[in-house]
Amino acid sequence: MRQSTLRHSGAACALALFTCLATTAATAANAPSAQRDIAPLADDYFAPGRFKGKTVLITGGARGIGKMSALRAAREGANVVIADVLEKEGNATLAEVRALGAKAIFVRTDVRNTADCDRMVEVWRARHGAQCRWRHGRGTAG
Repeated sequence: MRQSTLRHSGAACALALFTCLATTAATAANAPSAQRDIAPLADDYFAPGRFKGKTVLITGGARGIGKMSALRAAREGANVVIADVLEKEGNATLAEVRALGAKAIFVRTDVRNTADCDRMVEVWRARHGAQCRWRHGRGTAG
């Protein structure tokens, strides 16, 4: 197995970092009231400082769940690396993240392209070192 494949596979394990809370909240919100044992989180809930000193790389960070993950990570103190093929939307998300006071960069990345993914990880690590988290927000079909 190629080194880049191993690196990406290992980093993808951090997917649960952001999806766990979202899944728990969505499940609780959609459950019948008699079966609801977990109260949904308020829309404005966040844990200040939870990611202080950490860097979060978010693929698919230009819009949708990826964008919301970037904004939440920024509110919780993370440095944010936004990776997406959509440059205009990615730069718009970058501006929103920076407006929250977070250090952030945008890296144009097509996750279907190994060279793009290798460059994305190199930029991420060169900028922020090894103390990083990954939120994989983009999948591809086919």
